[in-house]
Amino acid sequence: MLRTISVVFSLLVLVACGPSEGERAVQAIQRDYVPRIAQIIEADTEQHMAGLAEATAMVAPGFALEAGAHRTEQMRRALKRVRRARGGVRSLVATAMSFLAAVDANGVCIARDKTPDRMQGQNYAEIFPMVRRALESGQPGSGAVAFPGESEESQHWALLFVQPVEQEGEVVGALMGGIPYSRLSTRMSRQLQLEHTDEVSRGMAGWVYLYKGDDVFQFGVPPDLESLVPTPEERSTLLAGNPQGAGAEGFVYGRSYGYFVRPEAALGEDAGVVIVRGEPLSD
Repeated sequence: MLRTISVVFSLLVLVACGPSEGERAVQAIQRDYVPRIAQIIEADTEQHMAGLAEATAMVAPGFALEAGAHRTEQMRRALKRVRRARGGVRSLVATAMSFLAAVDANGVCIARDKTPDRMQGQNYAEIFPMVRRALESGQPGSGAVAFPGESEESQHWALLFVQPVEQEGEVVGALMGGIPYSRLSTRMSRQLQLEHTDEVSRGMAGWVYLYKGDDVFQFGVPPDLESLVPTPEERSTLLAGNPQGAGAEGFVYGRSYGYFVRPEAALGEDAGVVIVRGEPLSD
């Protein structure tokens, strides 16, 4: 009888206490944030691919010019016009895209929309199969790529969008646009915060990191929260029981947070997001 009373009392305490703040944060992430991540990636891809398709008409005359400094300058001016608020392509004006570039029929970059231009002269058909396929087949493409750096450790991951440019039925080149993972992290964080402004006004903290293998990408996230991002080994342990995503509770300066690891195939192999949330502060 005494054991029965003790068990009942323990259950009542658990019910009364309920989940911790960190556990509630994990639940909110699963319910409200996780479904939005894939939707944001898909919507951004559709938006940029449609914008590049519209922009091809604005830059097409530049491909007919003779190769040289004049063509480079004219193409750069055309690319800049594409992203202007007045007269540009609306879907490309204010986005997380960090560059817009034009490559010729061989995949060699003619120019990008800003200077200094480290992309000019690079053969992206050799670097990215996606670009080569677009030039050979006339089919647009998008996906995760690593822009080469001086070493494997310094390469930069991004979502790349490629739209072939045609004249008289012949592919004469392509437009390329890209969103670095650090910018995509900021884009996701701001979008989720915008969709939960009431909670943000009451002190809710919500941020998104991107990971690819051992690398973690973010921009603008408070430095203290980085301690919540699991290591690759911790990530593997979390996902071992649930490959679709798993979360846990963590603490920073005594405040409870929830974090959730979610693999995303659109970001590449062994890639995904780590979403961190701190519940609204008590009134």
